[in-house]
Amino acid sequence: MDKKSLETAMQGIDALIILTSDVPKVVPGSYPGADGKRAEDVFGESFDFNGPMPEFYYEEGQFPEHIDWIGQKNQIDTAKSYHCTHK
Repeated sequence: MDKKSLETAMQGIDALIILTSDVPKVVPGSYPGADGKRAEDVFGESFDFNGPMPEFYYEEGQFPEHIDWIGQKNQIDTAKSYHCTHK
């Protein structure tokens, strides 16, 4: 999330709720039937945790550092600049 788009979106806000998160995907060929699926779509009630474990990757710009750290920091800093306070 770049700061310019956040500035436009956050003008006049009273509160900030962060609901973003990185989403790993399954490496093609590392787990049967899961090629390119999101990790959360693979690990369900029927997943066999005793069997082979899939490998995961993040798409470019979607690493936890980009989404969970830099992206959320940009959101918080921008909200604070518009005098949004935690209540």
